[in-house]
Amino acid sequence: MANKLTIDELPKKLIKNGEKIADILMIYGFVAASTDEESITFYFDPLLKNSINIHEKDIVHHVKMTKTHSLFGGTILWIKNASSYLNTYDTRTQQEAAQFFQGDIYQQFINTTQNNTSQQQQKKGNAPVCGCGKCR
Repeated sequence: MANKLTIDELPKKLIKNGEKIADILMIYGFVAASTDEESITFYFDPLLKNSINIHEKDIVHHVKMTKTHSLFGGTILWIKNASSYLNTYDTRTQQEAAQFFQGDIYQQFINTTQNNTSQQQQKKGNAPVCGCGKCR
């Protein structure tokens, strides 16, 4: 007689009443305390630069990584209501990108590009299709 396999915890957590949880996301990173008692701060990188706050009620399952599996350890989380967290992360990333493109070096680049394009338009008499100066 064959040994009966043990049911894994993951399917038990991700399938409720025969239905898979629809809006779910699996992420790897590092769990830290949050200022909110009902949330955790989850860092996506070992330098602890990129993070989001996750409501503990949205954590469906978690697995602690050992140093055998990952040099830094860490945790894998399965979270429901994933779209709300993705929107938060995307918005923050866009805000950081906007700040990056506000620096002096970028502004000098834009000014130089605009001046070059204006000079080329004056020489050629028509506007280029793109900003490269080669297209017409």
